[in-house]
Amino acid sequence: MNIFIHSIQDLLHAEHLSNSFKHAIIFITTKPNYYSFGYTPFLKLDIPDVENPNISIYIKDCLEDFLDRVKDIDILYVCCDAGLSRSPAVAMFAAEHYGNEKQSMDIETNHRFINMSLYHEFKKDANK
Repeated sequence: MNIFIHSIQDLLHAEHLSNSFKHAIIFITTKPNYYSFGYTPFLKLDIPDVENPNISIYIKDCLEDFLDRVKDIDILYVCCDAGLSRSPAVAMFAAEHYGNEKQSMDIETNHRFINMSLYHEFKKDANK
């Protein structure tokens, strides 16, 4: 599986996403849910854009459950409002959840503004 990181704005303009069983999307935003992708699975995580977000066990469980449900897809898109800090943190966690340490390291190397506090919040109580 490949994991791609985008801003929500960039992703919403990607026409190839509509109605695909081969892709899944994670949105990380506090904005209202206005997304529609037919039967493309997606998850919206209500996580504010702050340095040390307070993440509930419910949000952690939702993310892990979603990752388990979409484990056979080809592409996972992880998007936050700007695509700079929250999405790389969740993408790193997703890569490690799938056992892909190299992809996690590549994300860490190639994204300068990763919200490492968010990443560590997800890692702290991970079920896997």
